[in-house]
Amino acid sequence: MWAKSSLNVTVHLDFQPTEGASMASTADVPLPPGVPTLLRTFSDNDTLGVWVLVIVEESNVPPVNFELSPRGTGGSLLTGTYTVAGTILAQNFVVPGGLDFYDGQACLLGGGASPTPTVQVPPGAGGGEVQMQRYGGDLVASGLGLGNQTFAYWVEMYYSYSFLAANSSGTLVSRDAVSTSTGLGELSRTEPSSTVPLQDEGTQRPGVYTMEAFFMGSAGTVGESQAQVLVQGDGTWISLAGCAQTQVQQDGFVLTSLLGSDPTAWPTYAYFTYRSQGVEGYLSAPLRLNLSSLTFVGEPWGSPLGGYSISTDVSGGKNVTSAGGGTVFADVGGGASVAYSVSLGGKEYYSGILSSVSPGSSITVRLNVSRALVDYFVGGSPFPGGNVTVLQGGEALVHGTTDAAGQAVFLLPPGTYQVQASGGNSSASASMTLSIGQSQEVQLGAEGGGEGGGGLTVYLLAVGLAALGLNLVVYVRGRLRRARVRRLQGGPGLKPSHQ
Repeated sequence: MWAKSSLNVTVHLDFQPTEGASMASTADVPLPPGVPTLLRTFSDNDTLGVWVLVIVEESNVPPVNFELSPRGTGGSLLTGTYTVAGTILAQNFVVPGGLDFYDGQACLLGGGASPTPTVQVPPGAGGGEVQMQRYGGDLVASGLGLGNQTFAYWVEMYYSYSFLAANSSGTLVSRDAVSTSTGLGELSRTEPSSTVPLQDEGTQRPGVYTMEAFFMGSAGTVGESQAQVLVQGDGTWISLAGCAQTQVQQDGFVLTSLLGSDPTAWPTYAYFTYRSQGVEGYLSAPLRLNLSSLTFVGEPWGSPLGGYSISTDVSGGKNVTSAGGGTVFADVGGGASVAYSVSLGGKEYYSGILSSVSPGSSITVRLNVSRALVDYFVGGSPFPGGNVTVLQGGEALVHGTTDAAGQAVFLLPPGTYQVQASGGNSSASASMTLSIGQSQEVQLGAEGGGEGGGGLTVYLLAVGLAALGLNLVVYVRGRLRRARVRRLQGGPGLKPSHQ
C-alpha cells in the first residue's frame, strides 16, 4: 500500500480484529508533501479482515477503513488443452478456483519481438507515430514517419484504483491515478529519437495501464493520443494494440491465434487481468505447445502444395489433417516420428515418414511434382476471374481461378489430366500429360461467339523439357471446343526429359 498527501502528516495502520476490543498497530510513517510513500507490503501472513488507516494528530480527519481479503488465485493461471483446426490454434485456460472476480480480460502475446507501445502524433504536431519504451529510469521515444515540424511531448501512465464511498452501503468508486510521468521531450524528422527521465509515483505493479501522450506543435496547440500498455513483472512495457481481448467467465476461457509456418512467431504466453473488490489483479501463464510445423512444397519450384489434403499419423501424439495451404501442425509431444500422406481429389500420391520430429521445429518436405499453367482468353484477351478445373478420369481434383493476367497455376503429380476453363459466357477444355519436373502451359481461348457459337478458337501451348532448358512452342488452331495437346518429339540431338 502506498500513500501520498499534499500535507506533511504522519500515518499508521491499525488492524481491527473481527472479535475482541484490542487493535494491533504498525509503526508511524511520515508522509512528506507530494511524495508517494510505501506504508506496507501485504503478504499471505497478514491477518485477513478490516484494517484502518489512521492520520496521527489529526483528530478532525476520519480514519480510512479497508478490508484485506483472500485472493484465492492459487498463484497462477492454469493452462488447459489446445486444439488446432487448419491454421487456427485454440488454447483453453482455467481460472484458479475460489477467485471471485469481474471485468476479466485475457489475450495471447509473444512470438518474435514484443510489440512496443505506439501512439499517434496529432496532425497539429506534424503527424506520424512515436514508439515508447521504458529502459530503467528513462523513457526512450522513437518517431516514425514524422512531419516537417519540431514538436514537444510528455507522457503520463495511469492505473485505476477503487474504494468504498464514505457513508455508503458498499458503493465502489473507481478512479485513475498517475503512476509514472515524464518531463518535456522534443522530436522532429531530423531528430526522431529522444530520451527523457521517468518520475515514478510509487512502484508500477504488473497489469494494464493507459499511456497518455501529449504533443505540442509549433503553433502551440496541444493534442493527445492514448495506448493500452501491459506492464510485466520485470517492468517491460508491451503494447496491447494488436491484442484481441477475450471476455473471461468464472470457470475459464478460450483464446485463439492464427499459426504460421514459423514457430518463432507463435504466441508464447497469455495474460489475464481482472478486478476483485475493486482491486486489479494480474495473472499470466506460458503456452506449452508441442507443435511442429510441416510445410509440403512442390519441387523444383519450391511452392507450397495448396489444394492438397495432408494427413499425419504421429507416434505418441495426435493425428492432424489439413486441406489447403500446404502446411500442417503436428502435435509431437516431447518428440515423435510422423507418417504423412499427401492426397489430391481423394487419391494418395505421396507418403513417407519423418523421424525424430521435435516440438517447436519447422520442417520442409520437398516432393517432386509437375506444373500446369493454364491461360484463359475471351475475345482474344486474358480473362481474369475465370473458373479452371483440373480433372483426372472424369473426377475433379482441384479448382482454381485465373488471376489478373488470365492465368491459373497448378502443381500436380505426373499423369494425364483434363483441363476445363469457363467464364465470360465461354468455355474451353483440353488434355495434357505431365511428367516429373515438367512445366506445361495450356492456352484456352475464345474469340467471341459465346458458349455455342462458331467463333471458338482453341490455342494449345506446350512448354516441356524444362529440365533441359528448352523452350519449345507448338500452336494448334481450330474451330473446336475440345482439343488435345500434341506431344513434342525430340529432333536431332534432342531427347525427351524424364526428370
